[in-house]
Amino acid sequence: MGLKPEIRQYLSERSALGLPAVWQAPLDEIRKITNLHIALSQPLIDLFEVKKILIPGPKSDLPVRIYRPSQKLNLPALVFFMVVAGY
Repeated sequence: MGLKPEIRQYLSERSALGLPAVWQAPLDEIRKITNLHIALSQPLIDLFEVKKILIPGPKSDLPVRIYRPSQKLNLPALVFFMVVAGY
């Protein structure tokens, strides 16, 4: 499966601009570049449900947010984890 055409176009345009890698640019420049992100130019979709829950953990509860685009069952899932240093 290849990239969506709009993602391919975004990557081509970004490459043509000669933008620096995130770790090579000053913070103010990174913020400007972030405004070019393809996610900011896509239409928003209506969500069926947003649910906030807590999953019990050994030392504290883990907050989880579940976004559902429709009421269909067995939809694919995309999971994001945020790792905090020192924990």
